[in-house]
Amino acid sequence: MKKRIFSVLAIMCSMMLIMTGCGRANETDVNDGGINAQDNTIKFSELFKKDVIAYFGTLKDDEIVGKDQKIKELYFFHSDSSVTGYYLGYSSCSYTNKVGFPTIVNGTPTLGELAKMKNNQIEQSLIYAGNLSDEEYYMYQALEGEISYCYKDVKTYSLGLVTDETGNNVSYEGFIIGERNETWSEVYYAGHIQVYGSSYMLFQGETVKDTTHGGYRTSIMLIRDTEETKEKEIVFDDIGTEGIYVDGELGVTQDYDDSVTEG
Repeated sequence: MKKRIFSVLAIMCSMMLIMTGCGRANETDVNDGGINAQDNTIKFSELFKKDVIAYFGTLKDDEIVGKDQKIKELYFFHSDSSVTGYYLGYSSCSYTNKVGFPTIVNGTPTLGELAKMKNNQIEQSLIYAGNLSDEEYYMYQALEGEISYCYKDVKTYSLGLVTDETGNNVSYEGFIIGERNETWSEVYYAGHIQVYGSSYMLFQGETVKDTTHGGYRTSIMLIRDTEETKEKEIVFDDIGTEGIYVDGELGVTQDYDDSVTEG
């Protein structure tokens, strides 16, 4: 019986070899530099070759990302390596909570609200409210279709890899913002999610203990899918990729093999 099963499997694999190339699933077939048609992957850097909006928020403990997820920051990454950040909601601009206001207040949009808007509508809906006092901002009611922000920042950016304890493997990928020499918002790909009619790539950061409110919190980043990214896995860029920082330093890695000595 076992011999029959093995024979059937061998025949099936032979047929697949003729039709599609059995056993070649791991070979690389890369188009446009970072899109791998063979294993259905896209390099992280490919997402930023065009203008893209990234949503940032925080998960508490075992929360799940969904339509009620609060979005605290919006970053507009541009293909010219500039980035414009908008800080949304009261808590993003007031780090000293003098009157005991809650962390999330009016003016901080939910993912569900943004999912119903097109990208150009999101940008057109941003309204500055940073000139309000603490009390005024807390009581501020954003009009329907408006997204209030209290601070706007424009800088340049580069991509940066964060390696593990060996320095040879990538643990996270994020951004070098402005003059900083460290990687900000380090994330890894966590899958795709659907909210209403919009699909998003979900990236998660490290889970850390929340020393202020207790429990644990995890930073998240979301980018709306395009036809090119739907159902694809987003993978880290390679160490040594031109223009991408590694642990805060720009440059191609060197071979430090001590076994090789010069004569």
